[in-house]
Amino acid sequence: MRADAGSDRLPYTCATPINWQDYSRILIEPVVAYYGPDAQFGKIPEQGKLALARCMEEQFTENCRRRSN
Repeated sequence: MRADAGSDRLPYTCATPINWQDYSRILIEPVVAYYGPDAQFGKIPEQGKLALARCMEEQFTENCRRRSN
């Protein structure tokens, strides 16, 4: 995941410094698409939203796995 070119927004970030060695396990909640009135999916089909959520969950999990080793 990466921000759009020219954007100063990050798709996700960990703002609080974390000592990952203090934890023996982490729990990654399932990622779901936001369906609120200000959702920014435009005309992305439902399958695309599900694929995006799956991709984000995989990346969160891998990123946390790398940091904890």
